[in-house]
Amino acid sequence: MATKDTNRNKEIRLIQIAKRQLNMDDDVYRGLLREVGGVDSSTRLDAAGRGRLLDRFARLGFVSTARAKRAAKGSMNVAPDRAKLLAKIDALLLSQGRDRRYVEEGMVQRICKVDSLSFCTPEQLVKLVAALQYDKKRHEAR
Repeated sequence: MATKDTNRNKEIRLIQIAKRQLNMDDDVYRGLLREVGGVDSSTRLDAAGRGRLLDRFARLGFVSTARAKRAAKGSMNVAPDRAKLLAKIDALLLSQGRDRRYVEEGMVQRICKVDSLSFCTPEQLVKLVAALQYDKKRHEAR
């Protein structure tokens, strides 16, 4: 239970940081909360609502410096052949306004038949890159 509360508190703090970083006035922020989660306060959002709001902030240009630092630290422990492919995946996701959760919550399981991106072989990562490139082209065609 404490972990759930800790994650909730971290996400709420991240939402407030994003609001400040995007220089969002209170009326626009409250409107976004109503649109995304049907609430008037970030503390009333459930986990899915907080995720949707953070995704929306990312599409609006919010970049969490803490996440970028953690990602950079984590990439030091990755084999060189996987590091380039993971960087390509991150670049494709960033260009589409998405984060790694997009890949982790479905594509890895469906395409690679493993539970996490960290278990993917370089060959599986190549398949993910191809799928993301295809997805990017499909969305650009719209």
